[in-house]
Amino acid sequence: LRRAIACYEAALRVRTEQAFPQSWAMTQFNLALAREKIGDREGAIQAMQRAADGYRHVGIEQEAQQAEAWLRQHIPMPSVPGGFLARLQRWLRPS
Repeated sequence: LRRAIACYEAALRVRTEQAFPQSWAMTQFNLALAREKIGDREGAIQAMQRAADGYRHVGIEQEAQQAEAWLRQHIPMPSVPGGFLARLQRWLRPS
């Protein structure tokens, strides 16, 4: 898995968000899954958020919703005002 993560990270240097936005989002999604499997929860969440944003940016709503569903399952949501993304941003914001 660590080798797969290194490969995904290398791919992201070529599959940039600007040049290949759909491929970039897909690679972020796969990177998130691999990071989750090795126990890198924070890295997985960050990559999955980038995937959700990337898919939405290119208009692939189904994949964006799938990424957000993953995020909802993996992030404990305290009772705070705002929608899902507002809670996620508060959770990811460093204290």
